[in-house]
Amino acid sequence: MDKYWVVERGDEHSRQLAMHFHELAEQYGMAKDEEDAEIVLSIGGDGTMLQAFHQFKDRLDRVAFVGIHTGRLGFFADWKPEDV
Repeated sequence: MDKYWVVERGDEHSRQLAMHFHELAEQYGMAKDEEDAEIVLSIGGDGTMLQAFHQFKDRLDRVAFVGIHTGRLGFFADWKPEDV
């Protein structure tokens, strides 16, 4: 079972997208697990992605980061909300 965690910017659009992702993840048998996440989804802008990197800095070699761009700048986040 894949373990994941979501870091989101906190605005309404990002919160809604995070809730949608949680529903999809459950359908695909993924488990929400902050302590042992294999995949970290960042929903927001570059600042949110940097926050995710910082939060998981002790596990950078074991975590895959996926950025969903809902912010004004998206250099680190390649994916758009409709790509979820």
